[in-house]
Amino acid sequence: MVTPIDVANYFISKSLDTDGKTPDKLKVQKLVYYAQAWNLTFYNKLLFDEQLEAWQNGPVAPTLYQYCKNNSSGEYPIQSQQTNIFSKSELYVLEEVFRVYGNLTSKQLRKLTHRETPWSGARLGLSKKDSSNEPVLNDEIRAYYQNFADLNSESPKILDIAIEPEKEVTVTARFLDGTTQEVKQSEIVDFILKNKDVLTSEKRKPRRALLSLPS
Repeated sequence: MVTPIDVANYFISKSLDTDGKTPDKLKVQKLVYYAQAWNLTFYNKLLFDEQLEAWQNGPVAPTLYQYCKNNSSGEYPIQSQQTNIFSKSELYVLEEVFRVYGNLTSKQLRKLTHRETPWSGARLGLSKKDSSNEPVLNDEIRAYYQNFADLNSESPKILDIAIEPEKEVTVTARFLDGTTQEVKQSEIVDFILKNKDVLTSEKRKPRRALLSLPS
């Protein structure tokens, strides 16, 4: 199985080949996150075997962060692109992610991940400045991004709406008495804070495991 560093190297090399520019480390982290997210969404398989965490600036692969931190330049060392380490389906996902997200800036990608429920749900109850190593759960990633994918064709596609910051999905809140309520994504945080004592989940710790995303 490939690593987050392999995936990062793909996007760095792809960016250099496309416009001659090296993406900053924040953008690389976000592209790596979306590669994992869309591989899960398209094929229900992990691209790399590492738990993503809900850090301040969005989802992070910790080994990739350390890889950059340990480099004297503070950026990712550039290596020659080795596409032969990826399977055909993995390479397809990487190309599709770059097609959709590659032209976005790191700030745009950061804003996008912050408005999406896999990351925001993991940080419920935390302030913007709070550190956290809460996991961004794979089943919630897949359930969320299925809303913005065409999975019916021979070659699955990321829909254009996926990069719209104001896109809206509905999730199902389950109460302790067994009843449920549909809640818009934009209203999730306020809803949970108001009802946290009567919501339940089988998947998350009480602080953050409050919503059941549609599968």
